[in-house]
Parts: sequence; structure tokens; C-alpha cells
Amino acid sequence: MNPELNIPTNTLDKFRLNGAVAVITGGAGLLGEKHAEAIIEGGGRAVLVDINQDKLDQKVSKLRAAYGDQSTYGYVLDITDEASVRETVAKIEAEVGPISILINNAANNPHVKADGTMDSARLETFSRETWDKDFAV
Repeated sequence: MNPELNIPTNTLDKFRLNGAVAVITGGAGLLGEKHAEAIIEGGGRAVLVDINQDKLDQKVSKLRAAYGDQSTYGYVLDITDEASVRETVAKIEAEVGPISILINNAANNPHVKADGTMDSARLETFSRETWDKDFAV
């Protein structure tokens, strides 16, 4: 820190989140967990939102065990339901604090099979129903 100008001289200090609240959609997935770790290690608080209660609870418990109880929060949310999004945002802001960061990580998940291949389709062959579901997310 440059004491005269109060400017961080260390690159990592320039990117400190200082308790900022980050909402991570699709938070119960592998990438959601990795995003949360980065936010927490940067000094922020991670709020995971996901449609799957069980997976969400597991991720929140795992992250709290590693980083402490005030590091991570979880809310069940279907991000395609506007009324639910508004209600959940209000809860988060009341219970955790104002939202400063959004990591829009949710997706219709192409499942990785046991052999490592992915169960997904090329865009050119998407059905209209698949297109509409993906667009909604």
C-alpha cells in the first residue's frame, strides 16, 4: 500500500472484494463451487442460488467447512421464475447484504457420463423446446 496516496501496490490487493456479496446462479454445480472459492478467497461473500436443494446444501456445507460460516449462503431458486427471482433477491439483500456481483453461471446441464462423454446436442439440432428452455435459463 502506498501510504501517501492510499493506493494498493500489490496486484492482489487491487482486486480485494472487501465483503462484497456475489450471487452465483447454478451455484450447486462444479463451476459454481469454483466461482465461490474465488470470491471467498478474494474477500467476498458467496451466495449460491440453485434449483436443486440437496446439491445446494452440500456445496454450502462444504464451503462453510473450508472457509467459515459467514463465507457462503445458499438459496433455492428457479431463475426462470421472475417473481421468485425478485423474492429471493429481496431475501438475500435483507439477510446477507446488498448484491454487488452477479456470476451468471446457470445452464441447462449437459450431463457428463461415466465414460467422460457429454450428453448434449449441437446447436443445429436443438429442438424448439430445448432452445426455449436454454434461452429461459
